[in-house]
Amino acid sequence: MTLTETVQPRIDTHLLTELPHFFGGFRASVRELLQNSIRAGATHIQFETTDHGFSVQDNGHGLDDPQLLLTAARSGWGAHVTDPAGLGILSLLNPEWSSAVTFRSKDWSFTLTPEQFMRADKTEVQHSEAVLQGFRVEVQLHRPQNLKETLQDLRIDADEQDIYVTLNGESTGQVAPFNGLLIETDAGRVILSERLYSVQIDWEKLSVPADKLRILLKEDPLIEALLSRYGLRLYPKSGSGIRPKLPDRESVIHNEALETAAIQITAALRERVLQEARDWAANRVDISEESIRHAGRDEVPHTLLTNNVTSLALKELGYQRVRSESLNVEINIDDDGDKYNDLPGNHSCDFTLRPTRRCGSEHWLTQEALLRGHGGLPLVSLDGDGEEWSPSITAHTHQLIPPQVPGGFEIVLADDLRLDGCSVPFAVCETSGVVYLQRREDGSDVPRAILDAAGTLALQRVILTDETGDYDPLEEYFDLHEPDSRITGRDIGRLLQEQLRATLKADEVERERQLEVLNRELRRLTELERIIQNTAAELGAQAQAAALLDRLAGKRQAVQEEVQSLKQETA
Repeated sequence: MTLTETVQPRIDTHLLTELPHFFGGFRASVRELLQNSIRAGATHIQFETTDHGFSVQDNGHGLDDPQLLLTAARSGWGAHVTDPAGLGILSLLNPEWSSAVTFRSKDWSFTLTPEQFMRADKTEVQHSEAVLQGFRVEVQLHRPQNLKETLQDLRIDADEQDIYVTLNGESTGQVAPFNGLLIETDAGRVILSERLYSVQIDWEKLSVPADKLRILLKEDPLIEALLSRYGLRLYPKSGSGIRPKLPDRESVIHNEALETAAIQITAALRERVLQEARDWAANRVDISEESIRHAGRDEVPHTLLTNNVTSLALKELGYQRVRSESLNVEINIDDDGDKYNDLPGNHSCDFTLRPTRRCGSEHWLTQEALLRGHGGLPLVSLDGDGEEWSPSITAHTHQLIPPQVPGGFEIVLADDLRLDGCSVPFAVCETSGVVYLQRREDGSDVPRAILDAAGTLALQRVILTDETGDYDPLEEYFDLHEPDSRITGRDIGRLLQEQLRATLKADEVERERQLEVLNRELRRLTELERIIQNTAAELGAQAQAAALLDRLAGKRQAVQEEVQSLKQETA
């Protein structure tokens, strides 16, 4: 028995018969042609169909040594190409659909059949004086292939000004940059787009399906909900270790680098989604199922907030689904002129909610959400020792706005309004009845929805603290003497709005008052003119009335000019 002293890696010639089968069929071969042209710096890649197959020619830098094409694992691309396998061009010699392939570049050309390649036959290289710019491949097919559909499926992430691909002289339409929502992650740039239908990785401007990455990302329920609407494309950072599976690059290797990338992408997407949910929920008076469904289509769109994503994000932020009562707080006068109130009883939470338009509507609320997003009037609530507890209101850099009318409320407009340290858009003091409002950062008016909600709390406080049931001093401003009359939270909200405008926009309010006076004068003059015209017609005294009508027209013209001047000042 002969002992083997050493061993050495070798490749049997039988491998040549299997190399063309390493690739995933015709699509993978066309992909290799495109990728080689892109690597060669081509800006124009021309495909042409022929009677027996097709050809492709590019304007890249070409190839000097034809032997590189037939030497496995020798690509000749250099260090600028990541993970060249040196096998791609061999996929064209697949006997299942190819009968012969001709390669041309520079001053050389040769033709090879799949059978010759498998036998490792020597093939004569032809030389000519004419020099071909770029690289050309002519493929003879013995089984028809859909080249047009294959090209359109292989989208190139570039501008047509950079790379132009044609089939029989017409653009294939496959070259276009991927547009969508760009998010930077530690793994690389990520683009989310509804036009993508999968998770993929960019590899030299062509996409590599990344099912393994998709599975890893969908382990997080929030990201799974996000990917139910959006496709994802990752542009890995150089040296990330993320690699496509060779030789055809039709999938991604599941390695530690891919798992790390999934963690980094998940973290970045979660941060972005939760921040959008925070921004969307902040200062919202009503967070209902309907508003959740339309979160992504708000006036200021939150692109990632689809229905399922928003629901999951709110849960992670501490919101819980509860069925709220209908808090239509009102003071009513019955047919006998007696006052009564419509005030809900105890609640399961420590702070009142805003009134809902529909009984039993679904809301996403927690005590933290009420504190942060809704303000509130403390009802009877107990701390851990069973003692009554009331939250404290703090208003930094505030402006006091006194009541402008009898029955009005004292308003404190604050740059930083907090209820037990939590930022809130409004609050109502239980003891004093002062209405606290958060000043808008952009200087805009406090939204009417917030004023109505604050008005509801203020009205509820009046009902809770007025032991007489007379509800003074509200009846000094509202008419509570007629049967079926009532006061609602919206009425108080309107009163608060008028009070704010009277103080903060006094000039505007004064101009509006002047406009109303002038408009009343215009209506009076118009009616007087009509009366004079009718009277003159009845008496046949048009001539006598003409001078008076001229004077009225002049006065009306002067009033109209004043109206126009005031409107211009307002604008």
